[in-house]
This record gives sequence, structure tokens and C-alpha cells, in this order.
Amino acid sequence: PAAVDDAMAATLWIEQEAAGLDLDAGKLAVGGDSAGALLAAVVAQKLRERGGGKLACQLLMFPHTQVGGETRSLREFASGYFMERRLIEHFHALYLPPGIDRDDPAVSPLRAADFSGLPPAYVMLAGYDPLRDEGLAYAEKLRAAGVAVQVADYPGLVHCFIYLQTVLAEAHAAMTAAARAVRAALDAA
Repeated sequence: PAAVDDAMAATLWIEQEAAGLDLDAGKLAVGGDSAGALLAAVVAQKLRERGGGKLACQLLMFPHTQVGGETRSLREFASGYFMERRLIEHFHALYLPPGIDRDDPAVSPLRAADFSGLPPAYVMLAGYDPLRDEGLAYAEKLRAAGVAVQVADYPGLVHCFIYLQTVLAEAHAAMTAAARAVRAALDAA
């Protein structure tokens, strides 16, 4: 997908232009929520494969890590929980050209063969999220490969609840915790 190429190009540009942007190229992170977390995970994998710059952290909030996969949470929370399965499938149709291999790690980062050497990850999950199980599976694969992973699980909330900060104190607290985790990873880099 073109979005992967765009995300990779943007990350490489920031790394290459870090000095001119008054940034430390050794203290870069990628992150996103939902499909943005998918892109962040793919960028982290591709950077590792290139052997180029090393990311300090990846922030994966409600990550979509397998396109077209089947999980218990996808079945259980298919409708009535804010993000619905039919909407996810609609997004897939918009995102992917016909005939693309959905098991390609550039499409489904959970399908990668190797998770070693990836940057530390902060993975945010929500209990009533159709993508919960694949996000947890991704965190578990990272951890099994020796990657430092912090999972922040919010069992009583829905996909992308962070956008409800003005009405939900837990959303504000979740974003604050995520920001602190990224700050700590950047400080440690």
C-alpha cells in the first residue's frame, strides 16, 4: 500500500534531516492509533530490515496488525462497540488494491517472520475493541523476541477511546501515560 511507502519516506526524511530540524536522530519514535499503529509497526520492521537508523520507541495504540485475520475479539465485538467489523472491512477495501497478499508483513505486520531487534513498544489496548486480540498477539510476539514491551490495557473501553478526552477522564489519563512512556524511551535512548 502507498501509505506504507509514505510513512517510510517521512520517517527516513526526518532521520536524514534531523540536524536541520534541531532533532537528535538517535531519539526518534514512530507511533499511531489503529491503522496508524499498523503503519508504525511496519516502519519499525522495515527500518530494522534496512539496518539503518534505530528507533527509540514505537507507540502502538489499538494496533491493527493483521488485515483479514480472524480473532475472538473481532467476532465478539463485531458490532455495537464503536468500531464495527463492517467498517473495518470497508477500510480494507479502500486501503488495499485487489489481489494484494494480506499475509505480507507490509500489510499485516503480525505475519512477520522475525520480531527481534525491534524498538521497545508501548501497546495500548481496549477491552471492547475488535482489534484487541491482534494487538495483544503483536505485543506477545515482540516480548517473545526479547523486545521490551509495555502493555496498557483498558478493559472497560472501546477502540480509540483516547479521542474522548474531553468527556472521559480515563482517556486523558491513558494519553498522559502513553506520553510519559514515549518520553522515558526517548530519554533512555
